[in-house]
Amino acid sequence: MARFQTSGTSRMPKSFPIVAWVSAASLTSMVEEARRCLPNETGGAFMGYWAGPSTVVITDVIGPGPMAKHARHSFYPDAEYHDHEIERIYVASDRLHTYLGDWHTHPNGSGTTSRRDRKTLSAIASEAGARAPKPLMAILAGNEEWKLAIWSWRAKDFFWLAKVALASVTSFD
Repeated sequence: MARFQTSGTSRMPKSFPIVAWVSAASLTSMVEEARRCLPNETGGAFMGYWAGPSTVVITDVIGPGPMAKHARHSFYPDAEYHDHEIERIYVASDRLHTYLGDWHTHPNGSGTTSRRDRKTLSAIASEAGARAPKPLMAILAGNEEWKLAIWSWRAKDFFWLAKVALASVTSFD
C-alpha cells in the first residue's frame, strides 16, 4: 500500500490535509492500462472508503471497459461496464468499498485537471446516484515515468479543487 500526502504546492487549505492510501495492485493496474493505450488516454473508476474525514483508502481500480472510447486527448468510459463493476465490488466488500471517483491518463502531459475534468468532478458531486459528495479524480500523467495526482472536489461557499497526491509510480518496491 502506497501512502500519498498533500504536497506543499496544493491549493488546499493547510487546515484540511488529506492522506490517500493506494494499493500497489491498483497502481500497477493503472500503469499497465496506461501503457497499453499509449498514445491515447484511458481510465476508469475506483473504489474504496474514507477511513476518516481526511484519510481515503483506494482499494480497487476499474478499467475502461470493453466499449470505452480512447483518443489522444479524451477518454469515454464504458458506463454499463462501470456500473456492473461498481455494484460487484460493493457487494463483494459487504458494502464497505464504495465508488470514490474516476481516474484517467494524460499521456505525455501533466497531472493537472482540465476544464472537462473539473466539470466531471462537479457533475459527480451533484449526482445523487453516485453517492460521492466529495469525489476524487486521479490523473496518471507521463509516458515511461508516470506520476499520479489525486484531486478532490469540495463545496464550501464556493467550489474548489485540491490536489491530494503527487508521486512517482514507476517502482512499487
